[in-house]
Amino acid sequence: MGWIAVLVMVLKYIGIAILIVLAILIILLLLLLFNSVKYEAKGAYSAEESTANAFVSWLFGLVRFEVSYNGNDFKFNARCPMKKRIQRIIAGKRNKNNDSKSVVKIASVENEKNEPRKKADQEKQHKLKKSAKNKSVVDRLKDAFEKIFYYYNEYDVKHLFSPFKRFLLRFVKSLGLKKMEADITFGFDDPSLTGMVLGGSTAATAFLPFDVNLRGYFDGEYLNGNGYIKGKTCVLRLLMPIIKVILEKPVRNLILKILNSNNNDSI
Repeated sequence: MGWIAVLVMVLKYIGIAILIVLAILIILLLLLLFNSVKYEAKGAYSAEESTANAFVSWLFGLVRFEVSYNGNDFKFNARCPMKKRIQRIIAGKRNKNNDSKSVVKIASVENEKNEPRKKADQEKQHKLKKSAKNKSVVDRLKDAFEKIFYYYNEYDVKHLFSPFKRFLLRFVKSLGLKKMEADITFGFDDPSLTGMVLGGSTAATAFLPFDVNLRGYFDGEYLNGNGYIKGKTCVLRLLMPIIKVILEKPVRNLILKILNSNNNDSI
Protein backbone atom coordinates (compact mmCIF):
# COMPACT_ATOMS: atom_id res chain seq x y z
CA MET A 1 0.00 0.00 0.00
CA GLY A 2 3.01 2.29 0.39
CA TRP A 3 3.45 2.89 -3.34
CA ILE A 4 -0.25 3.73 -3.72
CA ALA A 5 0.07 6.44 -1.07
CA VAL A 6 3.13 7.85 -2.86
CA LEU A 7 1.26 7.81 -6.19
CA VAL A 8 -1.74 9.59 -4.66
CA MET A 9 0.56 12.20 -3.13
CA VAL A 10 2.34 12.76 -6.45
CA LEU A 11 -0.99 13.12 -8.29
CA LYS A 12 -2.17 15.49 -5.57
CA TYR A 13 0.82 17.80 -6.00
CA ILE A 14 0.51 17.62 -9.81
CA GLY A 15 -3.15 18.61 -9.53
CA ILE A 16 -2.26 21.49 -7.20
CA ALA A 17 0.43 22.67 -9.64
CA ILE A 18 -2.02 22.53 -12.56
CA LEU A 19 -4.63 24.49 -10.58
CA ILE A 20 -2.03 27.14 -9.69
CA VAL A 21 -0.99 27.49 -13.34
CA LEU A 22 -4.64 27.75 -14.44
CA ALA A 23 -5.32 30.35 -11.75
CA ILE A 24 -2.32 32.41 -12.90
CA LEU A 25 -3.45 32.19 -16.53
CA ILE A 26 -7.00 33.26 -15.62
CA ILE A 27 -5.67 36.20 -13.58
CA LEU A 28 -3.43 37.27 -16.48
CA LEU A 29 -6.33 36.98 -18.93
CA LEU A 30 -8.61 39.05 -16.70
CA LEU A 31 -5.82 41.58 -16.25
CA LEU A 32 -5.40 41.90 -20.02
CA LEU A 33 -9.13 42.19 -20.65
CA PHE A 34 -10.12 44.52 -17.81
CA ASN A 35 -7.02 46.67 -17.37
CA SER A 36 -7.73 50.21 -18.49
CA VAL A 37 -6.54 51.59 -21.82
CA LYS A 38 -5.91 55.33 -21.57
CA TYR A 39 -5.50 57.54 -24.61
CA GLU A 40 -5.13 61.22 -25.34
CA ALA A 41 -4.54 63.22 -28.52
CA LYS A 42 -4.36 66.85 -29.49
CA GLY A 43 -3.50 68.67 -32.67
CA ALA A 44 -3.58 72.00 -34.41
CA TYR A 45 -3.55 73.07 -38.05
CA SER A 46 -2.89 76.41 -39.69
CA ALA A 47 -1.35 77.73 -42.88
CA GLU A 48 1.96 78.28 -41.08
CA GLU A 49 2.34 74.95 -39.27
CA SER A 50 0.58 71.80 -38.16
CA THR A 51 1.28 69.79 -35.01
CA ALA A 52 -0.14 66.66 -33.40
CA ASN A 53 0.63 64.57 -30.32
CA ALA A 54 -1.02 61.35 -29.15
CA PHE A 55 -0.40 58.46 -26.80
CA VAL A 56 -2.04 55.17 -25.80
CA SER A 57 -1.21 53.59 -22.44
CA TRP A 58 -2.10 50.09 -21.23
CA LEU A 59 -1.21 47.72 -18.36
CA PHE A 60 -0.38 50.45 -15.83
CA GLY A 61 1.85 52.18 -18.38
CA LEU A 62 3.97 49.11 -19.17
CA VAL A 63 2.68 49.28 -22.74
CA ARG A 64 2.73 52.78 -24.21
CA PHE A 65 2.67 54.11 -27.76
CA GLU A 66 3.48 57.74 -28.52
CA VAL A 67 3.15 59.63 -31.79
CA SER A 68 4.17 63.21 -32.52
CA TYR A 69 4.10 65.28 -35.67
CA ASN A 70 5.54 68.73 -36.21
CA GLY A 71 5.57 69.93 -39.78
CA ASN A 72 7.60 67.32 -41.66
CA ASP A 73 8.99 65.72 -38.51
CA PHE A 74 7.17 62.51 -37.56
CA LYS A 75 8.17 60.51 -34.47
CA PHE A 76 6.88 57.21 -33.14
CA ASN A 77 7.91 55.61 -29.85
CA ALA A 78 6.76 52.28 -28.42
CA ARG A 79 7.38 50.88 -24.98
CA CYS A 80 6.33 47.39 -23.98
CA PRO A 81 7.66 44.39 -22.03
CA MET A 82 9.83 41.99 -24.02
CA LYS A 83 10.42 44.73 -26.61
CA LYS A 84 14.09 43.84 -27.04
CA ARG A 85 13.23 40.16 -27.22
CA ILE A 86 10.67 40.82 -29.98
CA GLN A 87 13.20 42.92 -31.89
CA ARG A 88 15.73 40.09 -31.66
CA ILE A 89 13.15 37.61 -32.96
CA ILE A 90 12.32 39.91 -35.89
CA ALA A 91 16.04 40.42 -36.59
CA GLY A 92 16.56 36.65 -36.52
CA LYS A 93 13.75 36.15 -39.03
CA ARG A 94 15.30 38.76 -41.29
CA ASN A 95 18.66 36.98 -41.14
CA LYS A 96 16.96 33.69 -42.03
CA ASN A 97 15.23 35.37 -44.94
CA ASN A 98 18.55 36.74 -46.13
CA ASP A 99 20.11 33.27 -45.87
CA SER A 100 17.21 31.75 -47.82
CA LYS A 101 17.53 34.47 -50.45
CA SER A 102 21.23 33.65 -50.88
CA VAL A 103 20.38 29.96 -51.28
CA VAL A 104 17.71 30.81 -53.87
CA LYS A 105 20.18 33.07 -55.63
CA ILE A 106 22.73 30.24 -55.89
CA ALA A 107 20.07 27.82 -57.09
CA SER A 108 18.78 30.31 -59.67
CA VAL A 109 22.07 30.07 -61.57
CA GLU A 110 20.98 26.63 -62.71
CA ASN A 111 17.74 28.05 -64.14
CA GLU A 112 19.24 30.66 -66.46
CA LYS A 113 17.67 28.90 -69.44
CA ASN A 114 14.22 30.05 -68.29
CA GLU A 115 15.24 33.71 -68.07
CA PRO A 116 14.06 34.73 -71.59
CA ARG A 117 10.58 33.33 -70.96
CA LYS A 118 10.40 35.05 -67.57
CA LYS A 119 11.44 38.36 -69.11
CA ALA A 120 8.73 38.00 -71.76
CA ASP A 121 6.10 37.35 -69.06
CA GLN A 122 7.33 40.35 -67.09
CA GLU A 123 7.14 42.59 -70.14
CA LYS A 124 3.60 41.38 -70.80
CA GLN A 125 2.53 42.15 -67.24
CA HIS A 126 4.23 45.54 -67.45
CA LYS A 127 2.26 46.37 -70.61
CA LEU A 128 -1.01 45.35 -68.95
CA LYS A 129 -0.26 47.54 -65.92
CA LYS A 130 0.74 50.40 -68.18
CA SER A 131 -2.49 50.13 -70.17
CA ALA A 132 -4.45 50.12 -66.89
CA LYS A 133 -2.64 53.30 -65.80
CA ASN A 134 -3.41 55.00 -69.12
CA LYS A 135 -7.16 54.59 -68.56
CA SER A 136 -9.14 57.80 -68.40
CA VAL A 137 -10.74 59.02 -65.19
CA VAL A 138 -14.19 58.15 -66.57
CA ASP A 139 -13.14 54.57 -67.32
CA ARG A 140 -11.64 54.19 -63.85
CA LEU A 141 -14.81 55.50 -62.23
CA LYS A 142 -16.84 53.13 -64.39
CA ASP A 143 -14.70 50.16 -63.30
CA ALA A 144 -14.98 51.23 -59.66
CA PHE A 145 -18.78 51.46 -59.85
CA GLU A 146 -18.97 48.09 -61.59
CA LYS A 147 -16.96 46.52 -58.76
CA ILE A 148 -19.14 48.22 -56.15
CA PHE A 149 -22.36 46.98 -57.79
CA TYR A 150 -20.88 43.50 -58.18
CA TYR A 151 -20.07 43.18 -54.50
CA TYR A 152 -23.35 44.88 -53.57
CA ASN A 153 -25.38 42.29 -55.48
CA GLU A 154 -23.11 39.30 -54.90
CA TYR A 155 -22.91 39.60 -51.11
CA ASP A 156 -26.26 41.38 -50.49
CA VAL A 157 -24.57 44.30 -48.76
CA LYS A 158 -27.83 46.18 -48.15
CA HIS A 159 -28.58 43.87 -45.20
CA LEU A 160 -25.32 44.99 -43.56
CA PHE A 161 -26.32 48.63 -43.13
CA SER A 162 -28.28 48.13 -39.91
CA PRO A 163 -25.65 45.84 -38.24
CA PHE A 164 -22.89 48.24 -39.28
CA LYS A 165 -24.80 51.22 -37.85
CA ARG A 166 -25.32 49.38 -34.55
CA PHE A 167 -21.64 48.41 -34.53
CA LEU A 168 -20.53 52.03 -34.95
CA LEU A 169 -22.80 53.23 -32.13
CA ARG A 170 -21.61 50.47 -29.80
CA PHE A 171 -17.94 50.98 -30.70
CA VAL A 172 -18.06 54.75 -30.16
CA LYS A 173 -19.74 54.14 -26.82
CA SER A 174 -17.10 51.54 -25.88
CA LEU A 175 -14.30 54.07 -26.48
CA GLY A 176 -15.14 55.70 -23.16
CA LEU A 177 -14.68 59.26 -24.39
CA LYS A 178 -14.27 61.62 -21.45
CA LYS A 179 -13.55 64.77 -23.39
CA MET A 180 -13.64 65.65 -27.06
CA GLU A 181 -13.64 69.13 -28.48
CA ALA A 182 -12.72 70.95 -31.67
CA ASP A 183 -12.37 74.61 -32.64
CA ILE A 184 -12.39 75.27 -36.40
CA THR A 185 -12.37 78.46 -38.45
CA PHE A 186 -12.83 78.08 -42.21
CA GLY A 187 -13.64 80.09 -45.29
CA PHE A 188 -14.09 79.74 -49.08
CA ASP A 189 -13.59 82.12 -51.98
CA ASP A 190 -17.34 82.60 -52.19
CA PRO A 191 -18.66 84.20 -48.94
CA SER A 192 -22.16 82.87 -49.62
CA LEU A 193 -20.80 79.30 -49.77
CA THR A 194 -19.02 79.88 -46.47
CA GLY A 195 -22.27 81.04 -44.91
CA MET A 196 -24.22 78.05 -46.24
CA VAL A 197 -21.63 75.53 -45.02
CA LEU A 198 -21.38 77.29 -41.66
CA GLY A 199 -25.15 77.23 -41.15
CA GLY A 200 -25.51 73.57 -42.08
CA SER A 201 -22.48 72.47 -40.05
CA THR A 202 -23.59 74.39 -36.98
CA ALA A 203 -27.00 72.72 -37.11
CA ALA A 204 -25.38 69.29 -37.47
CA THR A 205 -22.97 69.80 -34.55
CA ALA A 206 -25.92 70.30 -32.22
CA PHE A 207 -26.54 66.54 -32.39
CA LEU A 208 -22.92 65.54 -31.76
CA PRO A 209 -21.95 64.16 -28.31
CA PHE A 210 -18.94 66.51 -28.05
CA ASP A 211 -18.14 70.21 -28.33
CA VAL A 212 -17.45 71.64 -31.78
CA ASN A 213 -17.00 75.37 -32.23
CA LEU A 214 -17.29 76.53 -35.86
CA ARG A 215 -16.53 80.01 -37.11
CA GLY A 216 -16.74 81.44 -40.60
CA TYR A 217 -14.04 83.46 -42.36
CA PHE A 218 -15.56 85.56 -45.17
CA ASP A 219 -12.45 87.22 -46.64
CA GLY A 220 -11.19 84.32 -48.79
CA GLU A 221 -9.93 80.79 -48.38
CA TYR A 222 -8.87 80.04 -44.84
CA LEU A 223 -8.55 77.05 -42.53
CA ASN A 224 -7.40 77.04 -38.94
CA GLY A 225 -8.34 74.63 -36.19
CA ASN A 226 -7.35 72.57 -33.21
CA GLY A 227 -8.78 69.53 -31.48
CA TYR A 228 -8.44 67.50 -28.32
CA ILE A 229 -9.61 64.03 -27.33
CA LYS A 230 -9.22 62.03 -24.13
CA GLY A 231 -10.70 58.76 -23.00
CA LYS A 232 -10.40 55.58 -20.97
CA THR A 233 -11.65 52.10 -21.83
CA CYS A 234 -10.56 48.45 -21.65
CA VAL A 235 -9.87 45.67 -24.16
CA LEU A 236 -13.06 43.76 -23.29
CA ARG A 237 -15.24 46.80 -23.98
CA LEU A 238 -13.57 47.21 -27.38
CA LEU A 239 -14.01 43.53 -28.26
CA MET A 240 -17.70 43.28 -27.35
CA PRO A 241 -19.03 45.36 -30.31
CA ILE A 242 -16.88 43.30 -32.71
CA ILE A 243 -18.14 40.01 -31.25
CA LYS A 244 -21.76 41.18 -31.33
CA VAL A 245 -21.62 42.30 -34.96
CA ILE A 246 -19.97 39.02 -36.04
CA LEU A 247 -22.75 37.04 -34.32
CA GLU A 248 -25.49 38.93 -36.16
CA LYS A 249 -27.06 36.82 -38.91
CA PRO A 250 -26.32 39.01 -41.99
CA VAL A 251 -22.66 39.45 -41.03
CA ARG A 252 -22.26 35.79 -40.07
CA ASN A 253 -23.77 34.65 -43.38
CA LEU A 254 -21.48 37.02 -45.29
CA ILE A 255 -18.37 35.72 -43.52
CA LEU A 256 -19.37 32.11 -44.19
CA LYS A 257 -20.06 32.91 -47.85
CA ILE A 258 -16.65 34.56 -48.28
CA LEU A 259 -14.89 31.65 -46.57
CA ASN A 260 -16.69 29.11 -48.73
CA SER A 261 -15.86 31.02 -51.91
CA ASN A 262 -12.19 31.23 -50.89
CA ASN A 263 -12.12 27.49 -50.18
CA ASN A 264 -13.67 26.75 -53.57
CA ASP A 265 -11.14 29.00 -55.33
CA SER A 266 -8.23 27.30 -53.56
CA ILE A 267 -9.52 23.88 -54.64
